Amino acid sequence: MNAHHDRLPLLPAALLALAAPAGCTDDPRPVEHPGVTIGEVSFAARVCADGPTLEGIDISHWQGAVNWDQIATSGIAFAYFKASEGTGYVDDQFARNWSESRRVGIARGAYHYFRPSMDGRAQADHFLSVMGTLEPGDLPPMIDVEQTDGVGCTGITNGIRAWADRVEEVTGRKPVIYTSIGFWSGSVCNSTAVSDLILWAAHWDVTCPTIPDAWSDWVFWQYDVAPGVPGISGDVDRDVFNGDLAALAAFTNATPVCGDGRCTGDETHASCPGDCPICEPIPPEGRIVDDTEVCAERVGGSDSWFHATDGGWGGSLWWTHAWSDPSPDNQQTWHLEFVEAGRYRVEAYMDPDYAQSHAAPYDILHAGTTDTVVVDQASVADDWLPLGEFNFAAGGGQFVHLRDNTGESYSLRLRIAYDAIRLTRLDPPGPDADADADADADADAGADAEPDAEPDGPADAPAEAEADGGADAPADGQPDVIYVWVDEGCGCRAAAPPGPAAFPLLAGLGALLALRRRRR
Repeated sequence: MNAHHDRLPLLPAALLALAAPAGCTDDPRPVEHPGVTIGEVSFAARVCADGPTLEGIDISHWQGAVNWDQIATSGIAFAYFKASEGTGYVDDQFARNWSESRRVGIARGAYHYFRPSMDGRAQADHFLSVMGTLEPGDLPPMIDVEQTDGVGCTGITNGIRAWADRVEEVTGRKPVIYTSIGFWSGSVCNSTAVSDLILWAAHWDVTCPTIPDAWSDWVFWQYDVAPGVPGISGDVDRDVFNGDLAALAAFTNATPVCGDGRCTGDETHASCPGDCPICEPIPPEGRIVDDTEVCAERVGGSDSWFHATDGGWGGSLWWTHAWSDPSPDNQQTWHLEFVEAGRYRVEAYMDPDYAQSHAAPYDILHAGTTDTVVVDQASVADDWLPLGEFNFAAGGGQFVHLRDNTGESYSLRLRIAYDAIRLTRLDPPGPDADADADADADADAGADAEPDAEPDGPADAPAEAEADGGADAPADGQPDVIYVWVDEGCGCRAAAPPGPAAFPLLAGLGALLALRRRRR
């Protein structure tokens, strides 16, 4: 749907003329008469705008990094951006276009380039993960349909339907479909199976577009590809919206509705818990915190985050590639709030298809102390990998944090998995749990534990490894050890580099969490 795609196939002009009523351009109302049918082929009518229209654009990575401040002064009222394609591709300019267009006040929308050979629902989930939550003022999602991938008419429409239903289920908005009369009639058998979707007609070099007869009107029309938009170098797709500014505002994601799956406007967890979930606290007995929860916060380059729905705990995990840069790029924090203080075993779930790093660094902030635990994610398969035993305080401000700067070369293409973590209570919950935790405040990560308490390691850890924690721990209670878990279940310890006493919450990590982009 950009200047680097071939034009969508159009019907021969002589045949289109059969359906084009004379004087359409002189009539302020669209001509909405039935299309002409010749044998088994149906041709639709040419439909003009209802009245005033607004100029817009649709762009992708082909346009590069555009200047949104200049675009905002050029008369462009709306813009759509390519977010994704198929089940894995992410447009590397989407995140920037999405945020910058909102900053300058241009109505924004996201589109997905549809691949009929891939599962429609899986494509929808991929698109939704890239786009994120619609906000007030956003335009409805759009599916760009201009390829067959060798799939027949029914297969194409079934895939579109699966995509559209899933997107509407999650966003509460009826999606827009972009196509042309030539492609729809020739490659989709002029189907009416998805005529409930909102039409974006593609028809260049005409005064009014000809649309498939499954629709009686259009909302968007791509009428040309041409240069001349300030802030964009070279050609760009040119579009119009069928209406004025008031109509465009009404068409955007306007008033928040409880139950639409979006936490927008003045909605809160108290007023609409379904739309505004919170990070649920850890009960006294512990629980599993999955990557699908709002407790799990991911940051980093969107082009190097990958979501897997074919594995992991509960059928979902995120992964990226490990690398050796001093600063992290992709990282995830599992925010933790405890109902009561206590000692917990912390474990992370490992799927062997994605957990491949041999030196995954987990930073665990507990009761005011941070420990860094380096683990071999590949040492277990489809099971829970122990990270250690830790004393946690009652309340929030504690977390488990996983970075991708493992020290392993990016050229190895080792995957690092971000999945569920499990917290299991070890000391008896109850009224005395706070007092017990206070008494052991300096015993984090097994530093002061007795040998038979199995602190922070498997039962068969060497005796000398069990003995070196408490005696050498600094007076301030922060152990200067990294716990390294390796194959065969053995545990060993190595001196840790000097570092800060504790990691603050993710929002304030500053230079440590400097984000970088890297190629997929």
